[in-house]
Amino acid sequence: MNAYSTAVSGARRRAGAARRALATLAVSGFAVVWAQALTTLVRPAPAPAFAGLISVVTVVAIILAAIFGGGPRRWGSVALVTAFVATAGTVWAHPMSGASLWILPLVAAVFASAAAVMAARLPRALDRWPRFRPARAAVWAGVAVLAVVQIARLATWAADPSHGFELLTDHPFWAGHECLPAYVYAAELTERGAINPWDSAHYPGLNPEAQAHTRIQGMTPEDPYLYSPQFLLLPRLAIALTDSYPVLRTVGLALNFSLIFGGMLWLTVSLGGRSGLRAALWLPLMAVAFPTLYNLQFGQAHLAAVVLAVMAMVLFERRRHWLGGGLLASAILIKIFPAILLVSLAAHRRLRELGTTLVWGLGATAGATLVFGPSILGVFLTRHLPRLQAGEASNFGEVWPEIHDLVVAANQGVSGLLAKLTAMGLGNGLAEAGPVSSRVFICLLTLGVVYGSWRLRSVPVRRPHLQTYLVGWLGIVGLASLASPSAFADYVPSAAICMVVMMGVRHLPRHRMGRLAFGVALCFQMTLLGSTPIGQFADSSIMIPLSLAGQLSLFGLLLWGAAPLLGMRRAATYLRSAPASDSAAASPLALTAPDLAAGESHRALISF
Repeated sequence: MNAYSTAVSGARRRAGAARRALATLAVSGFAVVWAQALTTLVRPAPAPAFAGLISVVTVVAIILAAIFGGGPRRWGSVALVTAFVATAGTVWAHPMSGASLWILPLVAAVFASAAAVMAARLPRALDRWPRFRPARAAVWAGVAVLAVVQIARLATWAADPSHGFELLTDHPFWAGHECLPAYVYAAELTERGAINPWDSAHYPGLNPEAQAHTRIQGMTPEDPYLYSPQFLLLPRLAIALTDSYPVLRTVGLALNFSLIFGGMLWLTVSLGGRSGLRAALWLPLMAVAFPTLYNLQFGQAHLAAVVLAVMAMVLFERRRHWLGGGLLASAILIKIFPAILLVSLAAHRRLRELGTTLVWGLGATAGATLVFGPSILGVFLTRHLPRLQAGEASNFGEVWPEIHDLVVAANQGVSGLLAKLTAMGLGNGLAEAGPVSSRVFICLLTLGVVYGSWRLRSVPVRRPHLQTYLVGWLGIVGLASLASPSAFADYVPSAAICMVVMMGVRHLPRHRMGRLAFGVALCFQMTLLGSTPIGQFADSSIMIPLSLAGQLSLFGLLLWGAAPLLGMRRAATYLRSAPASDSAAASPLALTAPDLAAGESHRALISF
């Protein structure tokens, strides 16, 4: 038996405590959101404290299964231990649990078994990480536990809003906000035959005189729908299956969470080697970031579109053209800004990738035309898009003057930058130039992508360059999102958080001052400092300057990551000279023990 087989078989027989703990924390978030979603399907109106019980029992059952359930070859024992703990806990705490007696143990057993398999496939060197790097391992464990707690709180709130979910503020503009009702209500309007679901007359959030009438139980429409008609096919299917908003909210959260974090984990596995492992271990940092949690709480599709777009680019490099084209077309139809990646494909003359994306887009357009009628596309192109570009479709600050300054502080786009300067008295009339500045910005970004593609036309999108391309794609997509007149802080910085996760430690600034500036910029994005009030405190004289600093740091972060793909001289030179030694694993599957067999020492692998 060679060294490779010995390492793999040894890892599968014996998963150490560190690997079991890491795998348990990794699957707990998925387990909680799906336990809440499936339980809500059979029990749309949970009894008091029952939603909290589901989260606690699920996590405890998985932890006990990791301790006592055995290894992956004994996955049956893992499932039995988990099912017993989940059932006993449910009956003890809530005898009238009903259908949860079989749903909750089933969900917990499935994810506990997945944790056992994952623990066996992680590098064995991680078992020595707490001994070699105790401080870093302790910090990581603290962040990971906090991530599980926050996801469990969020899933509990989605199933039973009486529990409440607040991050830093209880201001109603943030704490009570949801974007999901806009998608659902717009789909319901099309069901009634409306050809203009973007009309502000339907939405009280943009028209105080509007009267929203919905058949969806438990839903209060407020914000307007701003996106393409093709995207409405998904919520239209959802409301055809159920008219319960609690079900839509919990299942939507589970799908959104799984897509975002499952996609990010897939990207780290595709990256491979130490870089992929390090990026995967940075994922808890992304899970505790405020923009990520707000994406999930509000039901926003922004981060899902970012992840789908970058996954598509990786699939293109694996010659999975049809799957990649479907993902990229979906990302563009969900949010328009991922279309910037089409410019990169065109500049590289990737005609097959462009063709498959176009075919998927045309298929979705044909489906929307068939379901909603041909008039809706004309209304979208001739009425809604001009209003969206002019900022009229999301002009909350003008409709509600009492939150005008809060809206200005929250707007992270180019138009928001000019609005902040105007509010600070640094320029008269700059805010009126917001739509024009957004068009100029996206044109400059497009030229940068074309120029960068020309400069790097000979650099393959493969190891060791894949990490730089992943970071660059995330940076470009994040920059493109800033051209929107409604690029609000509750979701836009999430692209930068994803980018930092994929950076690991390789792309961080080398000098001490550069790392300090990088850390401060990341702190602004993680906490949305200045962009969101603290409690009820929303003093514009403090928030707007702070949010301006945060917005500039967001632009700097994204530009730093996108620099190689925009053709900046020093960054492009670095990309060309990137060493080929970063890819230690022969297999594209990064999170496996073979890293050690390929010559990795324990200290090298856990040096992060």
